Amino acid sequence: MTDALTALKPFIATVAAGQSLDFAAAQQAFGLIMDGQATPAQMAAFLVALRMRGETVDEIAAAASVISRMSANSAEPACTRPTANDIRGTCLGPSGRSKRRYPRSRSRKE
Repeated sequence: MTDALTALKPFIATVAAGQSLDFAAAQQAFGLIMDGQATPAQMAAFLVALRMRGETVDEIAAAASVISRMSANSAEPACTRPTANDIRGTCLGPSGRSKRRYPRSRSRKE
């Protein structure tokens, strides 16, 4: 196994043992997950262990900071075309709400 695929293991062991991660360690763990350096099984083990033990404020704040940092660096456009996996596509307006309007079902009475 490469080092990238084993980098999350110490964090999994710490959380599974019932210990809390400090802000910096939690940031590093969530950074590994968001960078794609963890397998799906490792991500699941880490997140389930966090949930079973109960998340701390530092861990939640670290996750939010990593997500915020990663989304600020994202080059994705605000609108995307539909794909085979997502037939709706996304198109968010200034308020963050979808600009698309979907017709109501005809079976509902108005």
